[in-house]
Amino acid sequence: MRSGFSLLCVAMTCLFMGTSTMANDSIQRIDQEKQPGSSTAVVVQSERLIHTGQIFPLAVADKAKGSVADQLASVMNQAKTSLAEVNAGAVVKLNLYVTSESVAAEAMKALPQYFPENQPAVSLVVTKLPSPTVDVAADFVSVVADKDQHVVARSSRMGELPSGSRIYVSGQAEQDMSLAVATRETLESLRKTLVFLGRSDADIVQLKAFIQPMQDWKIVQAEVDAFYAGQSEVPLILVEWKSGATVPIEIELIAAGGNPPADAPSMEYLTPPGMTTPTVYCRVCRINHPGTIYVSGLYSEHDRTKHPDTAVNGDLEVESVFAQLKDVLSKANSDFEHLAKATYYVSSDAASASLNKLRPGYYNPQRPPAASKAAVDSVGVPSLGLTMDMIAVPNTKP
Repeated sequence: MRSGFSLLCVAMTCLFMGTSTMANDSIQRIDQEKQPGSSTAVVVQSERLIHTGQIFPLAVADKAKGSVADQLASVMNQAKTSLAEVNAGAVVKLNLYVTSESVAAEAMKALPQYFPENQPAVSLVVTKLPSPTVDVAADFVSVVADKDQHVVARSSRMGELPSGSRIYVSGQAEQDMSLAVATRETLESLRKTLVFLGRSDADIVQLKAFIQPMQDWKIVQAEVDAFYAGQSEVPLILVEWKSGATVPIEIELIAAGGNPPADAPSMEYLTPPGMTTPTVYCRVCRINHPGTIYVSGLYSEHDRTKHPDTAVNGDLEVESVFAQLKDVLSKANSDFEHLAKATYYVSSDAASASLNKLRPGYYNPQRPPAASKAAVDSVGVPSLGLTMDMIAVPNTKP
């Protein structure tokens, strides 16, 4: 792992994002403070965006485990420093990776001190992390404050998603019992997808890998480094998932799509050669609309105590989350026909089965979002089995 944690003065964290200098008039934040420290959704128009790599707390000399507060402070301070170096402005999306539900609760409770205003959309998942001394990690999406500045050079720390078309590729997985071989072959498959789209490795902004077991993360990192040797390093996000032995890894990517033709549709749902065309997700979604909507991770609001039956709870959980999604999309001038990317984290068989059963009823089979579905230990909230992380575009003409 390239970073660990250090103790930081809490007073320094008050200087983090959310101040007036980070605000941006082109950003709309929906339902700020419904969950303190976050917005239910953030709408960005015609912006250059910075995606960071996964940031871990800095290591201390004795390699002891610091408190959750100190680890989160380290992550936030590093993000602040890195983003300031490239003149990045407001944070519009924050993705948290934590090792337990108790850590999740503590991290979420601390967010208002880092984002007293201009809160980002926030998603969270429980996962093992590369170091046993680390309980918190994060990646950030931020706007470029100066539209005239040079393109930010890609590195393991960050990549720029420029204005123009944006490409979201669903998780791809090549089967092999060897994690190294599966990683290498999946990266080759993703490269073929980019060629189909008229793009190249140079257009990659970020990779996200769902792997098992996390303790073998160095194998994945080594394969990624070797595959892109001689090129700029690629930001890599790691999440542990539960999968069959022959599918130890799935990788999704975000890439720059170039300037779209004047007559390009706002969204394109594409299938590379040799792949099937599913009806509940698409292989690739290319956004040509200038607007992007980041939706916070959604959780069911149904009363679980009134429904002891597991299957019924699963259905109600999915229905509640999609009802919330419909509401927030409406507030952002969007709908289910304009979803670009979905990440479904499931931690119960009931929620997973209900999602598979009910999801087709919400989507137009000609326009489903690119997606990854990952079985995980926990979605971060006790007794719930589903959270959804969504990206959409406005349904209005640009």
